[in-house]
Amino acid sequence: MIEDKLNEVPEKLQGQAYISEYIIPLLEVDENYKTQADTFINQFITRAYIKSFLDEYEAVCLKDIPVIDSDAILPNEEKYRHLSYAFWVNVLYNLKYKRKRALEYVRQCSGDELIEFKYSEKWKEAVNGEDDRHIILPGGTGKNMTEKKYEKVKIGIITALPKEYAAVKKMFESSEEVFFKGTSAGNRFCIGEMKSANDGMHQIALVLCGMGNNKASIRVTNMTAHFPEIDSVIMVGIAGGIPSPEEPKRHVRLGDIVISEGIVQYDMIKSTDNGEEIRSNPQKPSAWLLEGIETLKAKEYEDIYQWKKYIDIFAKEKFAKPKMEDVLHTEDGAVIPHPEDDRKGYPKLHYGIIASANTLLKNIKKRQQLQEQLGALAVEMEASGIADATWENGIGYLVVRGICDYGDKFKCDDWQEYAAIVAACYTKDLIENLPSFE
Repeated sequence: MIEDKLNEVPEKLQGQAYISEYIIPLLEVDENYKTQADTFINQFITRAYIKSFLDEYEAVCLKDIPVIDSDAILPNEEKYRHLSYAFWVNVLYNLKYKRKRALEYVRQCSGDELIEFKYSEKWKEAVNGEDDRHIILPGGTGKNMTEKKYEKVKIGIITALPKEYAAVKKMFESSEEVFFKGTSAGNRFCIGEMKSANDGMHQIALVLCGMGNNKASIRVTNMTAHFPEIDSVIMVGIAGGIPSPEEPKRHVRLGDIVISEGIVQYDMIKSTDNGEEIRSNPQKPSAWLLEGIETLKAKEYEDIYQWKKYIDIFAKEKFAKPKMEDVLHTEDGAVIPHPEDDRKGYPKLHYGIIASANTLLKNIKKRQQLQEQLGALAVEMEASGIADATWENGIGYLVVRGICDYGDKFKCDDWQEYAAIVAACYTKDLIENLPSFE
């Protein structure tokens, strides 16, 4: 029998290639049966090769690969299901993934990205109970993906400075560091959990971006690429306050919290002989997040301020409120008093316009100009990048800032840690008043 003689072939080949051209002479087959033997041997080799490939890669064959007679060649064990290539190409063509057709995505993505795609909620919905082993993956490589919670991440938080990152991380019920393959920046995240309004848990991706609108914008795009289910991004950190001592209700002080109702990029200007004109229009935050803010406002009438309790818990040690006095100056350096207020040891919340630019502001004239022209309450360096990038990616945003200075020549860093922690505490309370559905 040819099958018996085939067992002796590997030793007799003595290093020659395992192909029918070298095997047939070793089988001593009658001349009349050489054609038949050639066909049989090629089928035997092909079957063995495919079977080893399928076993190694935990994949399945595609039934209509044109050069293979599947009934003769494919392993006939029941576990090797034969799926239609044309059918799944059509599924991929019609499926949207990361804002493009999934077919285009899988043709261009890396191996790690293919693993991420296979275990994504988008693909699971598309498969809808079908056997999806036709996606060829190295054995066991994708199994850790199911243990992660990437697909459950719906909220992203971006911080510019390490102290802001550390403040937000304190707010998590639990957290873990996750890493994506690559040598570029933006592949390292902290995945944390916060409680939700309906007794569930939010999965949140936290990342550090560095200073400036350009970096913030790039980090949003990078984050949504790694976590395609994100639908809201919150920028949390510190900012310069724009005080209004003549208007006590609008007066912003050190340690206060400013929540964005719009972002204006004040360095997007038209320069003419008559001066400069700001060309940026306020960009509204996420309706979903604004609804959460309205929930917190409603709770104020019941004297429920969970964020204040969080400040009592977390504003300690490195994040403690500074002992130095909150001093306000005029343009010529004279000290002016703050109006009386009812803060009672806690920050005051302000809702309104935040001015943003790639400029570190230490100019009281410019600060007051932003107040007069825009009605701005705070000034910082990342929010317009966040607003632009989230709009381009079709998701919502919000900016929460703790006030650490007044954007004048007396600017210093003493209030930064406290400003970072109070912004993080408010953000925690906001997120916990949002429902989750995982």
